[in-house]
Amino acid sequence: GCDWARLGESVREAVAGGGGWIHVDMFDGLGVPSPDALTLGPKAVSCIKPYCGDAKIDVHLIASDPLRYLPTLAKHGAHHVTVQWESLGGDADERIRRFGEFSAEAARVGVRPGICVALGTRVQEIEYVLDQGQTSLVNVLSVDMGFGGQAFQESALPKLAWLRSKGVEHVQVDGGINAETAKTAVANGANVLVSGSFVFGH
Repeated sequence: GCDWARLGESVREAVAGGGGWIHVDMFDGLGVPSPDALTLGPKAVSCIKPYCGDAKIDVHLIASDPLRYLPTLAKHGAHHVTVQWESLGGDADERIRRFGEFSAEAARVGVRPGICVALGTRVQEIEYVLDQGQTSLVNVLSVDMGFGGQAFQESALPKLAWLRSKGVEHVQVDGGINAETAKTAVANGANVLVSGSFVFGH
């Protein structure tokens, strides 16, 4: 990711380079295996917003109580809040129920809800949610959660193609994205690319 000591300038550079979205990982440290995964809080959104220009702020939220953060993220200027699917419960039925609550609360506070699906999760678990029109954004992780700089895993590609076939507006892919893997991801259906190490390392 970017240099946190110069966060605003890094965001400005990314936007000047053509970035249309700024992706902010916001993890409470409980749902991610890495001890380094306790990340930025909601106030960081309002801190970087002046550097974003017309770029949208997309928060990837992994928290034990994700609904709790929606009002404050909206207040601080988030456009999308993408919740980690697996953090919503132990089985698909509970996740579907809790995402319905998440989506309703997002609509109430004025942010757009998204879903992030882990590398090892079947993307078809979210079919009911898509059919109900509860989200227009799905982020497919192409690496394991919580660790930057990993290699792109091609097992994510069929998920992108399936989401495109379902007519999802924003098919996002996150992890191991560089000049080569970006082409592969787009060819398989992605239209939003999340890249940290590659972008900020150049």
